[in-house]
Amino acid sequence: MKDKKISKLVADSAAFIRNAQMQDVADVVYTVRDVVDEIRDQATKQRLRVLPYEIKMMEPSPVVMDNE
Repeated sequence: MKDKKISKLVADSAAFIRNAQMQDVADVVYTVRDVVDEIRDQATKQRLRVLPYEIKMMEPSPVVMDNE
C-alpha cells in the first residue's frame, strides 16, 4: 500500500542541499526566491535545474500585527 502524500510542502534550502525526494512526500512543493538564492554549491544548483517536479515560487504576504 502506497503512503498518502501531503498536498503542500514548503521547502527550505536544506531540503534542496540534502537532495530530499520531496516529490515522494507532497503533491506540490513551494519555496521562496531567497531560499533558491541561498544555494551556492554547483551540484545543488544543477539538481535544481533538472528536478523531476515543479517548484512553485511564492512570496509571503506581509503580516499585519494589531498592537491592542
